[in-house]
Amino acid sequence: MLADKGHADCASARTCYDGRNTIAHGADWETPFFVPSVAQDMHDRVGRFIVS
Repeated sequence: MLADKGHADCASARTCYDGRNTIAHGADWETPFFVPSVAQDMHDRVGRFIVS
């Protein structure tokens, strides 16, 4: 995925990715999150993709 690194969607995706990596490498993810909210956010983000 190519995205403008200054865009809010990119920052949100990066936060999720960083959290995933933290958990995958054995550390605790200290920021609380609600999986249905994260899933809805990702669904909404995908809907904003521009396909040409």
